[in-house]
Amino acid sequence: MKKNIFKILGLAIVLSFTNCSNDGTLNQENLSAETSVNSGELKSKLSSFNENFVYKTNNNLTGKKWWQTALQIAAIATGDASGAAAGVWAVQGLAGAVGAATAGTGYAVVSTAAGIIGAAGGSYAAYCSTGGSCKGTFASTSASGSSVIYDFPKDYDYIENFGLLHNDALTNMYLSNNVTSELTWMENNIPDIKQINYKDDLYNNSEYIDIKKKINEITDKYKASNYDASSLLEDYYKEKMINGNVKDILSLYFNATMKAQTFDDYKDITDKYVFEIENSKLTNNEKESLLASFAVSIQSYYYWLNLEI
Repeated sequence: MKKNIFKILGLAIVLSFTNCSNDGTLNQENLSAETSVNSGELKSKLSSFNENFVYKTNNNLTGKKWWQTALQIAAIATGDASGAAAGVWAVQGLAGAVGAATAGTGYAVVSTAAGIIGAAGGSYAAYCSTGGSCKGTFASTSASGSSVIYDFPKDYDYIENFGLLHNDALTNMYLSNNVTSELTWMENNIPDIKQINYKDDLYNNSEYIDIKKKINEITDKYKASNYDASSLLEDYYKEKMINGNVKDILSLYFNATMKAQTFDDYKDITDKYVFEIENSKLTNNEKESLLASFAVSIQSYYYWLNLEI
């Protein structure tokens, strides 16, 4: 079931204590040794879904801006979603360390920051490179589509607002005529950020800086490849910013969403992938990365569908 109302973003988001040991330190999985159970069966199920999905034709594209064609929206949303997945995955070591020092709170803060900043930066780069004015305003009046917020399981509930945060960061850090700095935006919008030493442990941390740099570099290559999603995912995989299961599942997801001509189709596809990942035997880190990607993807599509310049 999805939440169709905005949650209060100021609420505390503390990682579920089921992921913490009794002494308050986070039990992070060893990323180099992670394996997934029955991932082949899951991928086969998703592949079958793709093959049998019946797409609707959009006959109302007249008057849409150049970036609002179905393929262009999906291409930009793909950059966003991949950036979110890579940011959340790549920052696991740092998130675990900060989380261990803050009884879990810091884990969600660091993961949120990396996922959102990575997604927003990738989104803006993908849009700006295609000939846009690099500025714009979300048309909230009579908006097409809908704002979708998924109700994720407890262990992943801090990810639910990633899409909303992505859209807000994109607007205020990039597309507004009066842009806000990344640090100021983080201070004002990342829940619980002031409960950690965020300037040293996050914003100025060399690992966090390197992750953002790699996302920007890979997004640049994505643009140069004429939005080749397979190359995008391969680059993230080579940089160890996602693993094989995340790469394969996102590849299936993008193969499906790239063909969508309507918001309803895009949402139906995303709904299916969210459901299957939630109920899969993938590892926690794989689920986090994928759910972050889907939460951003659906809101990104909604955002770009309604952008006015």
